[in-house]
Amino acid sequence: SASRWYCATGRGGLRPRAGGGAGCRGSPAGIIAESNTIRKPLTGSRRGRPAARTAGGRGTKSGSASPMTTRGSMSESSYDSRASHTGDGLLEFRAMEIDRWHLERESEEPNIARSWEFWNLHTVPRFVVQDDGDIVKCEPGVPGQRYSVLGTPVSELRDFGIGIAMYFKTLIYVCVACIAAGGINVLAMRYFWSDEYGGQQEDMIYALRGSAACARETICLDTNCEETAFASVCPFNIDVAYADLGAFGLLVVGLWWMSRTQERVATELDEAEQTAQDYTVRIEDPSPDATDPDVWRDFFEKKLGLGQVRAVTVSRKNGTLIELLADRRRIRQQLEFHFDEKEKYTEGDTIRPAGGLKGFLQGLGVGCDFSYWALKMHEVNMAIMRQLARKSIRKAAKVYVTFNTEKAQRRCLNEMTDGIINTAFDKDMTSWLTGRRVHPRFFWINADGSPNQLAVVEAPEPSDVIWKNQSVPLWVRAVEQAIGFGLCALVVFLAALVIEELALAGQHAAVALFISGSNSVLPEIMKLFTEIESHLTFSSKQTSMLIKLVIARWMTTCIIYRMITDTEDLAREETLTQIYNILFADAVTTPVIRLLDIGGVLGRHLIAPGSKLPVLSSIFPGAKTQAQMDMAFQGTEWSLAERFTDMTKTIFVSFFNMTVFPAGVFITAFAMIVNFWVDKYC
Repeated sequence: SASRWYCATGRGGLRPRAGGGAGCRGSPAGIIAESNTIRKPLTGSRRGRPAARTAGGRGTKSGSASPMTTRGSMSESSYDSRASHTGDGLLEFRAMEIDRWHLERESEEPNIARSWEFWNLHTVPRFVVQDDGDIVKCEPGVPGQRYSVLGTPVSELRDFGIGIAMYFKTLIYVCVACIAAGGINVLAMRYFWSDEYGGQQEDMIYALRGSAACARETICLDTNCEETAFASVCPFNIDVAYADLGAFGLLVVGLWWMSRTQERVATELDEAEQTAQDYTVRIEDPSPDATDPDVWRDFFEKKLGLGQVRAVTVSRKNGTLIELLADRRRIRQQLEFHFDEKEKYTEGDTIRPAGGLKGFLQGLGVGCDFSYWALKMHEVNMAIMRQLARKSIRKAAKVYVTFNTEKAQRRCLNEMTDGIINTAFDKDMTSWLTGRRVHPRFFWINADGSPNQLAVVEAPEPSDVIWKNQSVPLWVRAVEQAIGFGLCALVVFLAALVIEELALAGQHAAVALFISGSNSVLPEIMKLFTEIESHLTFSSKQTSMLIKLVIARWMTTCIIYRMITDTEDLAREETLTQIYNILFADAVTTPVIRLLDIGGVLGRHLIAPGSKLPVLSSIFPGAKTQAQMDMAFQGTEWSLAERFTDMTKTIFVSFFNMTVFPAGVFITAFAMIVNFWVDKYC
């Protein structure tokens, strides 16, 4: 991408910063940066190596990658090396090329104490108290005080993101609503536990007392009791209907109130934090040849007169190149992890893919050695060269324009925002229906003189942008999402078949076990389906995963089983026991598993340092480099989408079965309390 900041001059205008490292000397305000890209995680100065080896181009920041940056890094390797293909189509090449990659052995031995220091400063969040008393979250690596699980208010959690703060507030709202609904359901619980309903619950487990559980008994079908049947005789009365209707009405009112409150709180949290999003707009359909930030600055500032432009970033259609550069850095890191294996290769050796069982396991990511990663590096290098040969990677994909004031941004959105139909055809087609029309003076004029009605929207947060997907067309994103949701529907259908077969066979315990197991693996499956989709922002990606998880979990946990269960079986002890087990797992089992963090504990205490037991030392030899050891101390991923789906699943199961299991709302309230503290700790 092409990004440029502008300095304020003494005459009130803006000028681009000259040079690479200096700020706006002699200007009243502003720090200027001009770079070819702002893609941080790809390349940059590492372990003392000069940044010029991995970053190129005028004024390119350390940690950037662009077509020019990539061309600057081509000196590290030979992409036209002596490569050939074997008879089976697999790539092979001479080992002499490895020396051109300038791999470096990790100079320091891995130290577990340094990894714990990394854990405390980078993984565990910390904060500092400013002079005015405000609490500000520290950047990774900056010393500060640790957040207190008990003492940190929910309002301070907005430093972790507005979505996370809203999640914890939602847990509180749902807990209060469930307790209130449970108070109404006490009327139904008293009736179910009475002799009037059946008087059979004294022999049931305590959790089912006060539910609609009704044991079957022998009843007479005639006056002489000559014809009998085995059935449940537990009549419902009007008190149950009143309680259910009252709790449902409270739920509707509570959801409406919670929605309004969340909108208000989200607005307050957003206004309390001034970010680049409040000043920036995004152009969705720029002219492909309009890649000069100065031209865009002049268009918005001088031609349209919308206000001073503070920064312009032009994202290019080089998403595939960015992905390849990211892969290249990851592969290079793996090669340096296995640096000791490099010594067994001489310049005359030919590196070929492994065959047989070893090759099969390496394809699954198991037992990948130096030769495997060397072949991957060679393949990625050649793919980068093919991408650099394409002229399309230098065309504009998206443009981000940051104004000097929030008022200028709002004016731009008011004047230039229009419907997708008008911006797609570059002419007015809907003003007769909407009454809104963008003035032609706000149109961009292409190089051939044709007008381009720009699709202008409010930009997301800078950290929310997925830069490699900015060049993916709308129709491609739509097709990918259709495939993702289609795979989600397929998984739900297969789960329905399994649940139905188990239920018809009378294996109710197996049904509960399958539902519990599927809820554990569904997040990972939905993550895989979401990864095939190209989203412009991480928020959009999380939303897509959230919807898939909600659909899959609601269907597998509740709806499918309800569809295959006969109405007369809803009050059976086995059915209600399964409902209780699901709610209990959400309240106790799942939070305990998260709290134990088994994978993270094993990584920090066994995988990273290695096992001292001779029996396990070959399986867990320990990290070979400090970087590899630090990777085990990065912490377990905290997924907001997974948390929200867990919460909505618990609420749905509880209220869906509230008529026959009214005590479930109390278990749900308890689950909200437990998840609040466990997730706050995690």
